[in-house]
Amino acid sequence: MKKLISLFSALSIGASALCIPTANAVESKGNLVILGDSISSGYGLDESEYNYGEILGEYLDYDTENFAVPGLTTAGLVEKLADENVKNAVSNADMIVISIGGNDFISTARDVFSEKYGEIVDITDLNAIFTMFKSDVMKALATLSNLYTTKFPQACDTAIANIEQISSTIYSLNPDAEVVFQNIYDPFQIDEEKYEKYILADATYKNGYNGLKRAVYYNINATKTYEGNYPVSFNVRINDAVGNAHVADICGAFTADEVRDDDLTQPYGNVSYFTDVFDTYNRDFHPNQKGHLEIASAILEELNITPSANRKMRAVYNNLSSDEKASYPELRVNNVKTYAEASSMLKGDYNDDNEVNASDASAVLAQYAQESSGITVEISKDVFVSADVNGDDKIDSSDASAILAYYAKISAGGDKNWD
Repeated sequence: MKKLISLFSALSIGASALCIPTANAVESKGNLVILGDSISSGYGLDESEYNYGEILGEYLDYDTENFAVPGLTTAGLVEKLADENVKNAVSNADMIVISIGGNDFISTARDVFSEKYGEIVDITDLNAIFTMFKSDVMKALATLSNLYTTKFPQACDTAIANIEQISSTIYSLNPDAEVVFQNIYDPFQIDEEKYEKYILADATYKNGYNGLKRAVYYNINATKTYEGNYPVSFNVRINDAVGNAHVADICGAFTADEVRDDDLTQPYGNVSYFTDVFDTYNRDFHPNQKGHLEIASAILEELNITPSANRKMRAVYNNLSSDEKASYPELRVNNVKTYAEASSMLKGDYNDDNEVNASDASAVLAQYAQESSGITVEISKDVFVSADVNGDDKIDSSDASAILAYYAKISAGGDKNWD
């Protein structure tokens, strides 16, 4: 203990005079353009949260421009690509990421239900949709039958044709860009616990949910084909529609479970973890902060990006509660941790000399003192991640204290575990 106190005293005396090790500030390596709908725009996130475009931009050290518009359809994106600002951004982009297609089906469903029920139906209001089943199950099932056997196949044909045009236009503007399309997820793939809690416990929801899943998966179960099914048919066909572009499997990432061949009317999954579809009054099926973290991770995985030091993805992951981390879908957690926790430097080794000692703690404390007095200290992400030992996305005296305590422990013969 005396040794630890003396080291703290030395830090307090010498920190103000210590020169902080030289480190390069992060510079932009390129341009990232985000196109698409409400998923790309970050709809539903709090102001303090990051959409996946922001997470990717920071991870790759790219300047990011986001042209996403909530409600945009594939036809709308075809038109948007004629806008001069968008064309210029696409032409100068190193990477272009697109989320599009979901609203083609949502708008089709809204039109079909509104025509059948004689009033405008908000198809995203799951409470209203499930209530329709309670009032008249046969009418609701007949509406779904029309939707899935006739209207959705037509919408899928149109969407795929538009995506072919979108891909062609992007490559004509910028043949050298890395282009990534996202497929679309099924918002009703939930885990068994939530199925029992939210569906089986309520007769209205049970009838509505089971009826919906039967309509969605009937043809797959009966004929083993994907024709007329959403989002399965769209996700199969988009791979050929995008040409040389990548397709990030967001559907697979959000499902994060094995679909059960013996009961395709009830494919369990983890979409309810990555969205708030069964956790909020509005039952929002847009990605929550965990969902945007997962989308960014899935895109990095699709592009085979080498994991590297980062701040935003790391901060989002570190900000998850212990329960959220424990319940992160098992099939996906290792991937997101690989990217979020990446670092090329030894934890706590601020001066990058392959040792963690009092000089690192002194340097961290000196930086904190300068920034507390209004002086901006520019350091690389590798240095930042190394110094931010408690993972709260800031460097301050608590990090210096933790580094010093760690040094005292290993100096006394303790293990090198930070816990």
